[in-house]
Amino acid sequence: MALPTDPHHDARETLRLIGPDPQNWVPDREGVEHNVFIVGGGQTGSTFAFALRRAGIGKVTVIDAAPDESKAGIWLTHARMNRLRTPKGLPGPELGLPGLSFQSWYEASHGAEAYAGFDRIARTDWANYLKWYRAFLGIGIRYGTRLLRIEPAEGHFRLHLEATASHRSKRRARSFWPMDLAAAAVR
Repeated sequence: MALPTDPHHDARETLRLIGPDPQNWVPDREGVEHNVFIVGGGQTGSTFAFALRRAGIGKVTVIDAAPDESKAGIWLTHARMNRLRTPKGLPGPELGLPGLSFQSWYEASHGAEAYAGFDRIARTDWANYLKWYRAFLGIGIRYGTRLLRIEPAEGHFRLHLEATASHRSKRRARSFWPMDLAAAAVR
């Protein structure tokens, strides 16, 4: 079976069918640069950024301490297993949209027979899928940026960031994720 001439056809069609992203419905607040600040641009952070965008929440920023995409996440750096432990059919970051699923991406890249030929996803294939997911959906990650400290400040959070060892800045956000970090910072 021949591979499709446009490997992104199903993903493009999925986005066409769900329509454009809703406009940002969250009103601006003076002095607050971000509605949501996501710490970690891996699988969960990227999925959360896409879900927020689809919910009409704008001014979402994603940071990652890794210097660039090739050093981010565990799939190409720390993971020791060659295949993921979970079965390939479990839902992932596609948010229920089949054209954005690992299966759709893999079959468009390698064919349906290749997908049928394995039961567990190779970690490098998963890393490549996540890279495609971020690029295709336009999820920007500010690599090389660390969150140093969080403090409550007048109804929002003040985030202390370090983009390089010599460059530090403060940003204000209404919320940030992971939320368990927020709870720990306010205590």
